[in-house]
Amino acid sequence: MDSAIKSLEDVLTNIVKIYEQLLEINEIERGHLVNAEVVDLSKTVEIKKYLALKVRDMEARIKKILDKYHVLKVGEFISLVNNHYGAGELKRLERKAKFVMGKYREKEKLNRIIATEHMSFYRSMIDMYAAVLHNDNRNYKENASIENINYNRMNVRA
Repeated sequence: MDSAIKSLEDVLTNIVKIYEQLLEINEIERGHLVNAEVVDLSKTVEIKKYLALKVRDMEARIKKILDKYHVLKVGEFISLVNNHYGAGELKRLERKAKFVMGKYREKEKLNRIIATEHMSFYRSMIDMYAAVLHNDNRNYKENASIENINYNRMNVRA
């Protein structure tokens, strides 16, 4: 049981470290989103994908440990080993992991909102340009000047 406690401690420690890295990456990603830095954003997304794979690996390791003791959650395992040495550290790591995961979800949600707003803006710009350049548009000539307006009459001297 002591080896399971130690293994779970190691995995939770790694999860905390990975999520702390993800928090840092989220801040960088937000800057790329706000400034519309597409190439840098793409690189950041690739780093996030890599870290997500590491999280999945850690989750698989947790599941393997928990399955040995026929429990589904880390909290249940902690209750099971409550009187053993190291249970207190496991509780602390579980709380810390939950905290950084929650913080990550908040920042990820904000980045998703920013990305969605950018997509909506660019989509509307594309729609507008498509309407301007479309052949059936009766408001614009081929040179994109507005029909029926005599610019010479609008010239005003100050």
